[in-house]
This record gives sequence, C-alpha cells and structure tokens, in this order.
Amino acid sequence: MPYDLWEMREDGIELQSHSFLMHQGGCSGQGHGGRLLCTDYETGVADTKQSFDYLDGGFVYCYPFGDVNDSAETIIRDAGAKLAFTTEHGKIDPSMNPLRLPRIRIRGGESLEQFAASVQ
Repeated sequence: MPYDLWEMREDGIELQSHSFLMHQGGCSGQGHGGRLLCTDYETGVADTKQSFDYLDGGFVYCYPFGDVNDSAETIIRDAGAKLAFTTEHGKIDPSMNPLRLPRIRIRGGESLEQFAASVQ
C-alpha cells in the first residue's frame, strides 16, 4: 500500500474495498457493466480477498459502479465482507440487508451545511 495511505490509517482514516480489479467494465447488458456481475465465483472471491488483504484487513465493500446481483452478493459475502454499499440513494435502516446498503453521495462541492442537510 502506498505510504500516504498508511499515513491516513495512522491518522484514524479507515480504508475499505472497492474491489481490486473489478472496477472496470466488461459485463454488457447488466447494470452499469461492472465485471463483478458476470465474473465467475472463484475469480470474484479471489479479487475481493485480494482487495481486503491489500487494505490489511478490510471488511466493507462498495460495489463497483454500484452494480449488485445475487451472484455478486454471494461472492463478496463468501470473501468476508460484513457490509456492502450500492449506489442506490438512501439512508441505512437496521432492517436492511447489510450487503445491499444504500448511501448518500458526497460530490465534493457541498458546504458542511448542505452535507448535514442531506444526512438528516
């Protein structure tokens, strides 16, 4: 892992997975085309475990392109993910499937007040 990422961890910023090599297209006709939707089980599990190992113990996953189907969910669960985020907009409710959680996007141009309003 690059040194600046280690420094961020030392400063208390937690790093989690967005895949190792799955954040690319290649799965036409499904979702936004993310490879995880149509990769085979062994490749998907290996990629996810590699991404967790790279981060020295990750357990949270953000689906590349937000794409998720039953196969992708099985892959990341079996690779050790405890939580996973889609790109579906919304707030988390305790009754939700922990491997298909929505999120509130932060685009970088919002003020602190705008961000606070979006999560209330």
